[in-house]
Amino acid sequence: MDEQDQASPGYPQVGDTGFGWIEIDGERWEKDVLITADGRARKRPKKLSKPYSTGHTPLGPEEVERAVAAEPAVLLIGTGQWGALPVLTEAQQMAQERSVLLETMPTLRAIQRYRELVETGQLVAAIFHLTC
Repeated sequence: MDEQDQASPGYPQVGDTGFGWIEIDGERWEKDVLITADGRARKRPKKLSKPYSTGHTPLGPEEVERAVAAEPAVLLIGTGQWGALPVLTEAQQMAQERSVLLETMPTLRAIQRYRELVETGQLVAAIFHLTC
């Protein structure tokens, strides 16, 4: 049994990733992904952060608010293959105001951390940025 097979029921299994893609429950996604604490995977609502864009869309507070609506203990942010996704200070403050631990790291490491948290029964939400 590999690490992916050990994911808790209710949470999607997150597999491999590469520049511009990620595997969720064996299906290849080519858009950034939001996984909420209730186990739903969907396209990242990036449009919520567009007003903060200066060429590259950062992660804004409205996205964090959406991500923590199901009240996770931890919100993981996969900041891209090279860790370049900017996370706005306001987004960090939003997580803090909601008493959610915010962890940011490059996407590959965030996937590993997601698996660890799911395996130990933590309520977790995650945003995985797939490029830069």
